[in-house]
Amino acid sequence: MPSQPPIPPLISPYLALPPPTSLTLLTSTLGAATSWLVLSGLGLGIDGTTGGGIEVVEKEILKAVDAARGGGKGKGRVVLVLDGLDFLVAAMGVTAKEMGDLVGSVREHVHSTIITACADSSLMQSPSTPLEIEHTAFVTGMAHLARCVMSVRELDTGGARDVSGVLGVSRGAAWGDDGEEGEGEFEEREVLFFVGGDGGVRVFEKGGGG
Repeated sequence: MPSQPPIPPLISPYLALPPPTSLTLLTSTLGAATSWLVLSGLGLGIDGTTGGGIEVVEKEILKAVDAARGGGKGKGRVVLVLDGLDFLVAAMGVTAKEMGDLVGSVREHVHSTIITACADSSLMQSPSTPLEIEHTAFVTGMAHLARCVMSVRELDTGGARDVSGVLGVSRGAAWGDDGEEGEGEFEEREVLFFVGGDGGVRVFEKGGGG
């Protein structure tokens, strides 16, 4: 099994094992993907493009969770990564409510959950079609359930040779719901990142250089 890439020090506190039952939302844009963040984290990954109805998708997720635990014999804590789950809204015509019910159901079976979703401004700011409205409702709903939101986007000034994009980290609406977090224990911030051709990632402060 290939080893996990090292976690860049600047963001390692945000990729540590999340609290029990928590949800983390990773959002991307068409020009800046979250794949490097997913690879830097630890967890059981599920591809949101799995075929079949939403009931089939839920069964496949729970089957994978059970397998990760060794068929119920293991005692390890499973961090579930649902990658591209918003794809089901477009591919299957699933509503935001149905997606929310799915997420709520599978969260009961794992230590914590990480969800990736697209949050392009063209989709989120002025949704007009039924698909855009459902997609926006799903992403917004997940942000309200999330303890932490990590978002990647392109540079506002366009492309750069040594910068792939911007990573923003902020508290989600559910921050502090478990009663454990203190006001000074979470630093909201924006940093720059660069994904090299070999898959290696550098994360650095704005103005700090690579």
